[in-house]
Amino acid sequence: MTEIFVVGNVNLDLIMGSQKPWPTVGTEVILPHLEWRPGGAAGNAALALKALDASFQLIAASGQDALGVWLQDSFKDIPGKIWSFDTNTALTVGIVHPDNERTFFSHLGHLEAFKLEHVLSCLETAKPGDVLLLLGVFVMPQLRARFLELLIEARRRSMVIVLDTGWATEGWVLCQDEANAWLPYCDHLLINEIEAFNWGAQIDFETSCAALQQKMPANAVLVVKQGSSGASWFQADSFGHCPAPKVEVVDTIGAGDTFNAGYLSKLVLGEPLETCVQTGIATASLAVSTFPRVYTVAEAQAQQTAQLELKD
Repeated sequence: MTEIFVVGNVNLDLIMGSQKPWPTVGTEVILPHLEWRPGGAAGNAALALKALDASFQLIAASGQDALGVWLQDSFKDIPGKIWSFDTNTALTVGIVHPDNERTFFSHLGHLEAFKLEHVLSCLETAKPGDVLLLLGVFVMPQLRARFLELLIEARRRSMVIVLDTGWATEGWVLCQDEANAWLPYCDHLLINEIEAFNWGAQIDFETSCAALQQKMPANAVLVVKQGSSGASWFQADSFGHCPAPKVEVVDTIGAGDTFNAGYLSKLVLGEPLETCVQTGIATASLAVSTFPRVYTVAEAQAQQTAQLELKD
């Protein structure tokens, strides 16, 4: 069975909202929604992959403070390894806006201690054809500094390399050359529309996607996640688009990460590209529209039944 190795940032997410307009400095704002949950790009993807019954391992890190203990306990049933460092645990505060967009405030904490050596030690069991899902590289500075080495090693092991960089923390103008050097190793690039436009740095979305695609291997796949509009994919000279269902959104934080999980859950089964994208959209749509968050139809039905029973 094909194994998915999920490498990236695990942290605590504190989600609050919704807020508009942005508050004036020195004031206080009362927000109606609060959720405290394990997150980070790799954490979100791992939780979704478990719900989807995929075969995977999570390779990540945590701090050793009280928050770190809670975070590690949240992933105790997730296969893989979470390295523990004597530092503060990484925390992201996500402020949700009425248009379902969000603003993040993050403290890197333990992510600053996560290194290439930690990842490589966990890839010793990887087989040719196994998937390496790489997430959140820009928020892990030591791993980022040697990220190209990781890609080269994964290629040497004949792994399928899937990359979702997340937002370039210094902006895409400064990070473009660095990120472009990663593209020749990517079999699948899964990014959102804003990232595609800014990374490709062309006059429009389509031209920016073409610029990215040209730097990737000949038959590589570029998938662009477009929120409520669905997702588009590009492979060689082919193009496709899948719409997203209309849902009542609770919060969109982690939507792209859960899309990645749904997409890969079908990719490892050899399903057609369109099916992979459709499953990614379906998984993300469920995640953003449920509270507590769920990832499958069966979970959603069970949640709905439980809520109805409570009302009775």
